[in-house]
Amino acid sequence: MARLIVVPDRAWLEAGAERAGVGRAGHGVRRARLYALAASALPPGEARRRAERRAGGIDVGEGEGYAVLEGLGVLLVDEAVLDRETLRRRTGALVVPNVTIARVASVEVGREASGQGQAHPFWHLETIGVASLWDQGMKGAGVTVGVLDSGIQASHPEFEGKTVHFGAFDEEGNLTSVVPKDFGQHGTHVAGVIGGRRAGVAPEATLAVAAVLTARGKGHLAQVLGGLNWLLTTAFGGEEDEVGCDVLNAALEIPGYAAVFYAPLAAAVRCPGMLTVAAVGNFGTRSAGRLASPGNYDVVVGVGATDRADRVAAFSQHGTVEQHGGRAKPDLCAPGVEIWSSVPYGQYTPQSGTSMASPLVAGTAALLVQQEPALRRNVPALTEALLANVVPLPEQGPRAGYGRLCLREGARRVRSREAGEAERGR
Repeated sequence: MARLIVVPDRAWLEAGAERAGVGRAGHGVRRARLYALAASALPPGEARRRAERRAGGIDVGEGEGYAVLEGLGVLLVDEAVLDRETLRRRTGALVVPNVTIARVASVEVGREASGQGQAHPFWHLETIGVASLWDQGMKGAGVTVGVLDSGIQASHPEFEGKTVHFGAFDEEGNLTSVVPKDFGQHGTHVAGVIGGRRAGVAPEATLAVAAVLTARGKGHLAQVLGGLNWLLTTAFGGEEDEVGCDVLNAALEIPGYAAVFYAPLAAAVRCPGMLTVAAVGNFGTRSAGRLASPGNYDVVVGVGATDRADRVAAFSQHGTVEQHGGRAKPDLCAPGVEIWSSVPYGQYTPQSGTSMASPLVAGTAALLVQQEPALRRNVPALTEALLANVVPLPEQGPRAGYGRLCLREGARRVRSREAGEAERGR
């Protein structure tokens, strides 16, 4: 049965949630209000009565025809039972179809896969100077990085001994399996760049992988939202009062400005306080200035790609975002051309794209959180710390953002955004 996504007014939804704070308390406030919204969305009957009682804090079990995603502040409702007119009149909520969502497609480099990963130069790690933090013992231990992608082959040697949490979701947003699997190869490659033993910037970080792009690099909106909600509401570390991931790498590419994802990711900044990192897209040679969502949001760190010569890749998109007052994107760049990492069946291969650059930034964020615990669940401070650890590329102009990720001097002091914007000429 087709599902629709119901996105409520954010001010109404968040009333009381910020006072409740992060973790299950904040999510509980959202959950109650979402059940009240469900009662408005459903026709008279048992399902509506159950939703009304759940909104009042009475556990009477879940009603049929809808699902509450409290981590995102949205509802998934079966089209056949949705009372659109009553919902619109009472709440003004937005109803969105369950459209197809694509991942950021890699740029082909024309090389064959090889099983000898250790023989290939992981030049991306040397270029960003990650050894300066590794030498201090900072390898991401105790930090959880979420991955929205095609899945992961957790049995790959790159992830030997690593804690990998996994959930696969169907097109209606339902969790269908917790047995790790990659429905393509992109997710395994990205996970290797984030936390692999050889290719990864944060080899000791915990990975939480949501397989949501399960149909040849594509998925559905409800599927992606279901996986994202799981990443936001699961206590991966076992602490019931602290749920969700510290950092998220989202391999999504929605052309233009897709408003439907903005509200859920903005909510994730507040509760549980998760930093989202995303690629800005790979159509720079074909559509200059056309950025992709969610990398173009002001609540997301948008990442472009550079090559070995510190040139911004021709495919790396850039531009300004009218919806955010002309904000320039990308925020920064990282190596993203011929990045060697893991792929299924124990292989290694190079891939290129801004979606190869963004996991480097996500993994770096994990190192910074380990080094300075005050950055955990503090998205503005963690964002500033990332933007402080760059080398400017003035000859590349605004295509490079603040510059290319660089940790050679360890974690630099966080500079003010005003100073950074002055350097960048915004």
